[in-house]
Amino acid sequence: LKPKIIRLSVFPTNKAAIGLYKKLGFKKVAKISKQIQYKGKLVDEIIMLLKV
Repeated sequence: LKPKIIRLSVFPTNKAAIGLYKKLGFKKVAKISKQIQYKGKLVDEIIMLLKV
């Protein structure tokens, strides 16, 4: 069974990772506000997809 879509999430502040993912063909599909708890605070999450 081969996946048709690869999904990942990344913090918006991780610009290097976002740049790499875009270079690899991932597309930003959503930004969810205050989704992940990190160091005691709720932070945003970016969802990216790659169709394979």
